[in-house]
Amino acid sequence: MNTTKNLNELFYGKEAAEKIEKFKNGMLDIEKKHLDFFEQRPKKFTHDKSDRLHNHYITQTNNNGMSFSFIKDSDLEQHIRNECTELFNQIFNSK
Repeated sequence: MNTTKNLNELFYGKEAAEKIEKFKNGMLDIEKKHLDFFEQRPKKFTHDKSDRLHNHYITQTNNNGMSFSFIKDSDLEQHIRNECTELFNQIFNSK
């Protein structure tokens, strides 16, 4: 178990930490699925080889749960946005 997951479990509980980890891994899968898209774009940070999906969204966790949104200047294609939103809703908004 990595340190981030340990901290998430400590702060938010085991169930929430598992959901956060599942979301993080799902977002990496979406990025890999659209790797050509990200590789053709300029990198935002010098340590990245190309643009990354995590440069386009923000998550916030509080007592009410987790929220997800795209940053204001994100220019992700709509179908990638839809996949991300669907993943978030499957994990955090399903009963």
